Amino acid sequence: MLDLGGRDLYLIPATGSEPAKGKVRLVARFGAAAVVEDQRLRVRSEGNALAVVRALARRLADWREALPDPRAQAIDFSALANWVKREVVESERQEEYAAAAISGYLVVADAHANLLPARELPGTGGARPTQSPEREQGLAVEGPVYTGIGAAVQPVVDAALVTSILRGAPAAHAGLRVDDFILEIDGASTAGLSAEALVSRLRGTRGSRVGLQVKRQGRVLDLSVTRDAVSVANVVSQALNDRGWQLAYLKIVSFLPPDTCRDFTRELERQLKPTLNGILLDLRDNAGGLIDQAVCIADLFLGEDQVVLEVRDLQDPAKTDSVRTRRPARARMPMVTLVNARTGSASEVLAGALQDHSRSLVVGELTFGKGTVQTVRPWRGSRSVLELYTASRYYRPSGVGVQLKGIEPDIEALDQPGPPAVDRVVLREGDLFPTALPQESEVWRHPNPGLVQRLRRCTQGQGLAQHRLAREQKEGRVGDYPLAVGQDALVCRLTERL
Repeated sequence: MLDLGGRDLYLIPATGSEPAKGKVRLVARFGAAAVVEDQRLRVRSEGNALAVVRALARRLADWREALPDPRAQAIDFSALANWVKREVVESERQEEYAAAAISGYLVVADAHANLLPARELPGTGGARPTQSPEREQGLAVEGPVYTGIGAAVQPVVDAALVTSILRGAPAAHAGLRVDDFILEIDGASTAGLSAEALVSRLRGTRGSRVGLQVKRQGRVLDLSVTRDAVSVANVVSQALNDRGWQLAYLKIVSFLPPDTCRDFTRELERQLKPTLNGILLDLRDNAGGLIDQAVCIADLFLGEDQVVLEVRDLQDPAKTDSVRTRRPARARMPMVTLVNARTGSASEVLAGALQDHSRSLVVGELTFGKGTVQTVRPWRGSRSVLELYTASRYYRPSGVGVQLKGIEPDIEALDQPGPPAVDRVVLREGDLFPTALPQESEVWRHPNPGLVQRLRRCTQGQGLAQHRLAREQKEGRVGDYPLAVGQDALVCRLTERL
């Protein structure tokens, strides 16, 4: 997708037919590809922003249908490069636009394909099968402390979607909400900005104010947020006492840092005391990252030589790699894993392995559904440009794929009890990456359904989570309903000895 002067331009297959009239215009042709301007697909237009996102998904799916394998077609990249030089006013960004155009063509066949300078992956001499493109989701971790608003965002069409907000952060105090679309930052449009560029604009000196124009479904709001110091440790832990039971809460923000497992192990060791009864593992809003870090953490909870995942090559499905634990479990007490719709990739590897081995109950909602692994290679022999591409699928220990299926929770718990809010925006793999690989036909079945049914009855029968949420809200505190449900489930398991 290109954004030139505020217009949304998409590189699509040229099928020979002209696009519809009106707000859709054919801009140029380059062999088997064409550039089309489509101003209908805009979050800024009237109506529901989620409907715009879904319309874009349908359009991309149509393009994929028109050209199932663009690699078999001829595209004139030289003509495309000349067009960019001629039409793009910002001459210093010509290379950036050219790369975006080629990447736009590649994603017709591979949703996660992308071109990037070799300097972005220092020392990359070959494949990196543990590298996943979670930065595309706008959830990159940028250090433990920064000055900003305390919200995670991701680019969506011509705006920025708010995907999470830290408790007590400036964004929360100013009234910003998860699922808001940020249209402008200090009067400047967010259209076409990368996740990193969005983060850069939201940050600033402590005490400074940033103005946000926000779309919340059909309404456009103006918010002012005062920046402050925000602490974002990638791994945090806390001791909890619930009805006399000693619990350890551990949260992992991302698996992108290569020392995630080391930090997690340190926090786990702090909590492992003779009086510890159970563990709450929070993977909510964790978009994934390095799969080897997730495998390393699974090693702390599963028995020796247990399967964590299986990786199958896309070009040769017979070429598989079964990844197993290497040592006995470090922690054996009952567990609950918290997930949501933004729990993806490496996080799904960990949650799925713990669930398949009946090691942990899963509480939350259906996860993101990214069951593919990306790697890099030189772009057509280039030493300076790399191509990120999808090399394989991964499968749970049960043999079931995660792609577009996600991890199903044993006990459902949304942010608020009751039916989902009408204006709730949930974007998973199939929404953000419409040309993603399809799901497969295997049906996942829980290895211990009797246990899950008993825990559901116990948790629902107590109803303590809703009472706790109401009490916290009455006291002016921000309640965490899924965490309360997770605590109830863990206490039920301990009390009933399940």
